[in-house]
Amino acid sequence: MVTEAIVGSGGPQPNRQFVGSGPCPGASRGGHLSSQLASMRRYEANQGASMIVVVMFTLILLAGILAATLRLSLSSRQSTADQAATLQAQYVAESQMAMITRRLQDYQKLLTAEIPGPNGGSITQLQVPPGTTVADLETYAKQFCNKASVTNPWAATSAYAAARSTLDDQLYPDAKECVVDTTVNNADQFSVLADLVTPQAYNVLEDATERPSDINDPATVKAWWKTLLTTDIGTTNWRLGVRALRVVQLSPTVYRFFFGVQNARARGIVGNATRVMTASRANDGEWWFQIELPSLLEDVLMTNHHRSQPPSSSNYDPAGAPSVNFTDQRFDGSIHTNEKFLFDTNASAQFLERVSSVGCTDLPRDGRPASGDCAKTAGVYIGNVLQTPPSTEDTNAKRSKWITDKVAASPRTVGFVKMPDDSTQINYSKVNFTADYKPLPENASDQMAAANSAGLSLSGQVDSVELKAANGSGTPLSSYANSKWAEASGDIYQYITVKRREVTRNCTTSNWQQQDYWSWFKYYPTQTYVDWPSSDPETGTSLKTYTKPHYYVRTVTCQNTASNTVITDEYRYGPDMVLKKKPAGGTWAQATTFQDNFNGVIYGQNMTNVSGPARISGDTTGALDKAPPALASFAKITLAASGDIGIASDLTVSETPCTFSETKATPPCTRNPGNVLGIYSQNGNVIVRTTTPRNVNVHAAIMASTGQATVENYNSRPQSGSVKLIGSLIENWYGAFGTYGSGSGTGYGRDFTYDTRLNKGTTPPFFPVSPRWNVKPASAVSTNSLSSIVPLTTSSRGISFQ
Repeated sequence: MVTEAIVGSGGPQPNRQFVGSGPCPGASRGGHLSSQLASMRRYEANQGASMIVVVMFTLILLAGILAATLRLSLSSRQSTADQAATLQAQYVAESQMAMITRRLQDYQKLLTAEIPGPNGGSITQLQVPPGTTVADLETYAKQFCNKASVTNPWAATSAYAAARSTLDDQLYPDAKECVVDTTVNNADQFSVLADLVTPQAYNVLEDATERPSDINDPATVKAWWKTLLTTDIGTTNWRLGVRALRVVQLSPTVYRFFFGVQNARARGIVGNATRVMTASRANDGEWWFQIELPSLLEDVLMTNHHRSQPPSSSNYDPAGAPSVNFTDQRFDGSIHTNEKFLFDTNASAQFLERVSSVGCTDLPRDGRPASGDCAKTAGVYIGNVLQTPPSTEDTNAKRSKWITDKVAASPRTVGFVKMPDDSTQINYSKVNFTADYKPLPENASDQMAAANSAGLSLSGQVDSVELKAANGSGTPLSSYANSKWAEASGDIYQYITVKRREVTRNCTTSNWQQQDYWSWFKYYPTQTYVDWPSSDPETGTSLKTYTKPHYYVRTVTCQNTASNTVITDEYRYGPDMVLKKKPAGGTWAQATTFQDNFNGVIYGQNMTNVSGPARISGDTTGALDKAPPALASFAKITLAASGDIGIASDLTVSETPCTFSETKATPPCTRNPGNVLGIYSQNGNVIVRTTTPRNVNVHAAIMASTGQATVENYNSRPQSGSVKLIGSLIENWYGAFGTYGSGSGTGYGRDFTYDTRLNKGTTPPFFPVSPRWNVKPASAVSTNSLSSIVPLTTSSRGISFQ
């Protein structure tokens, strides 16, 4: 028996049994069986072929999976390598951008007035050339904005009518700006930088190839600045564009020159990976420097020489000691001297604001040293003994602190400004005994010109000038409340009454005197002749006689003689600023216009007495409600003279200015009157006359640029209380006001307080400024930085480096 299993598509079939080995039973069924067997054989063959296909397909599938796996592995490895290259390229781009930032910091140093130097000193980077005038500065500004040929390139800006920050808080309501015209190609555009940036300043660029090729050639330096500030500089992997932006004229003597980054690009390339970064300036990314003839109205008291004026016939020692003691005074505002201070051994003076001294040792009697600056040594006199810091105090900050501690030491009880968070500790930032030199004005040309153009120029000898705020009938104001005098609306005027005498000038001329000597077949002038200005026919000349030249001189002696006839001129103006003059013996209805737009400047050769209205009820206490105002609410006046100016009474303004202490109180005083008085003597003294009442009030900025402010008969006049000044006093010599010591003393004491308006835009018209240009960087009053840039984009393509 044979058992055969037939496997079909339907699975195993039932066993079939066949008996015997011969022919199958039922011969009639034999054909059918053979057919079945053949079918079975064909089925088995088909089944084998299917198996082969399945196996082959499986192998192909496995091969595909393996290939795909291999490809994924290779791709993963390639992606990791690409990511690493991209990251490295990013690092390279960031490194290039950091290099750009460092370069901007170097350019900022170039455009900074001073940078720290060796041994605690400083290096001057920007310096205005001596002899630079206000007109020169405006020319620099117009060239900078590429508008040198434009008569008036300025446009008003209100950006400076309010404080920009707590430090940059001086107000400039009349500020103007000139935006750089980038379409003009002007070789002199950067003359201001070629002339002001000092040769040593370029050393901040460590790579010498980056500096101008010849720092002593103006044309080369101007071309270097033009390349830097009008084109993008750099390499194939970084580009930087720094531009001149604009000039702001804050006032006719104060200019700001602005710069900023226009664009910055940095590229990093590693392998096939490229990363590009771009940046532009941040909000605080504008850099500027300020050129100014600085106002001297920063202190309640400033002296050039901290000693009394010596007689003209006496010897003068520039390095001599001060002669005016600080004893028990109280200074309600900052004080400054160009020399050194003198403190009594037991001084108890109190300083409520900054104290500064320079320590000059070579100041002439008046004017500046020939160099424009002074030689200086830090120090202070205590009990007439000079105290100087030891050599171990090797920086200005250390020297200043040493002096401060010396002055404050027992037995003295001198009080300096204390730290805000610790009232027992001195605030050393408010003390500087190594300060910068502040020269005083050297002429009154600006004031004289202003008076001649739109002011009031007084001829002859001026015996008196009376100022008063009054109504149309000339009656002074009489009602004072809340620190303010009441003015009737529509009926308020500023009166100016001048009493003067014409002056006759009489001159006598000597005979011509020969002043020469014969030597080597020629006449030579003697030294006497050389000293005479030969071009002036009144003082000397040269004549020729015969065939050989001789030299002659003659002297001219002149004397001014004032007439006995007093001329009275009466003027007044209202808020419209139209100055009118009343005819002699006439009425104000008959007055004629003297100036259409009065500028407030009154100039004369001298003003013997300047006064305001008389006190009410003969008061002697100095109460402000008893001292009617000399100035109306709209009046801004500067009294300027070549000679002496005398103060003969109270000189107050219609609304009492805040004292310095009041502005620091809680809550602070906020009064801000718009009127202001200036008193300026160029070659004389400002003198408090014997006619002034006890406890006289003066609301003014006062300056005596070659003389002093002093009290007439200070050492013999009975003790008269104090001069109660709200304003500022600047003087060449520290004039005496009185005497102290045993007994009751004589003259006046000083009760001075600073008028903070003077440093915030409210100043007397055409009041003198320092003759020495000052350069101040943006960092002095702001956090601005040329290197303050912010990223804009990071990309792998699309940024040009051409």
